[in-house]
Amino acid sequence: MFVVVRDLPSHLHMCSVLDNDDAARDENSKEFGINRQSCLTQLQDCDMCSGMLISDLTHDLYEGVLQHEVKLVLKHCIQQRHYFTLDMFNGSIQYTELGYMEVCNRPTPITKKVLKSSDRSLGQKAAQMALLARLFPFMVAHNIPEDDRFWINFLLLLSIVDLLMAPQITHDEVTYLQLLVQQHHEEFVALYPEEVVTPNMHYMVHMPGLILKFGPLVHHWTMRYEAKHNHFKKLAQNVGNYINLSWTLALRHQQWPCYQWMMTGVPDEIEVGPGKMLVEECRPHDFQSANTCYRAKWVTFAGQKYQPMCIVILGVDEDYPVFGQVQELYMIDTTKPMAIVTVMSTLTFNVHYHGYILGYSTSIRAISLKTLHSPFPLHVQMVTNWW
Repeated sequence: MFVVVRDLPSHLHMCSVLDNDDAARDENSKEFGINRQSCLTQLQDCDMCSGMLISDLTHDLYEGVLQHEVKLVLKHCIQQRHYFTLDMFNGSIQYTELGYMEVCNRPTPITKKVLKSSDRSLGQKAAQMALLARLFPFMVAHNIPEDDRFWINFLLLLSIVDLLMAPQITHDEVTYLQLLVQQHHEEFVALYPEEVVTPNMHYMVHMPGLILKFGPLVHHWTMRYEAKHNHFKKLAQNVGNYINLSWTLALRHQQWPCYQWMMTGVPDEIEVGPGKMLVEECRPHDFQSANTCYRAKWVTFAGQKYQPMCIVILGVDEDYPVFGQVQELYMIDTTKPMAIVTVMSTLTFNVHYHGYILGYSTSIRAISLKTLHSPFPLHVQMVTNWW
């Protein structure tokens, strides 16, 4: 796959060809990939071709490429290879055990009408699609041969998503990402000759270069903005007053935190759930010398909620992450969120399931939630054949 990145003069020339040749406008538009000249090009020192616009992973991946390819893989597995049925797959969606952070994003069942439709959507929201893509191998991989080329290419896409969603990435990994995108797209064209390479797939070609310019793209995505926008959409419906709606929403948005702060005070970085204070004789050995020791059912720190049995990343050892399973949560001296974890042994990375295989160990340690290698809690997924 060879891509020539156009510059501003060539882009403006293509726009002028579109404007001056109405007879061949449609044909030229498809060839150039342009509908019209953007008004942004009229701004001084604005170069639309220099990578000044960042791709949004929410729309390009989770509402675009992933929905498209998962739909194609499902058609391949259900309609062509008959590895499983749609009812079996929907059963996995319904009965797969989810973690406490995932339950609210459980994917919706996929109907026959959606699967047979000619569009490239599965009808999932971005958060639902992110969860479905991550759990998809655990749902169906046990019924798919390891040498299935369609499945191998989908696993390649998951590897691309992992790198694009990484909060930190090295230059070597960016180069590797570029190779993965090229390999995936070339194989996609070979496997699905009747499908077109969508604009969202084309944007993936530019993402490695954008990472070098702007840093990890996950720090620029619109997922949190969409969540905030959803709040305003619900508020507009509930208020029912559409006269000067922007003023109304701005006022309500200011009133809400004022009310919260008056009732409960300014929110702390650390929130602690119900529990009990432990006397010195009942404390774990690591906390014997603490002034106070409070055992909590849950702790929220830096926007992440931790509960017993969740998985945290403690560090990296020989290229494999070191996982720990939280057993108990404590607040030490009212300011130190701590956890007692069982250190898991990372056996290997299973490519077919796109996940790490973990084993239990007898190693137990006390850790601070402030020193975790990654702040995001994870959940163990058991590979279970519901069929």
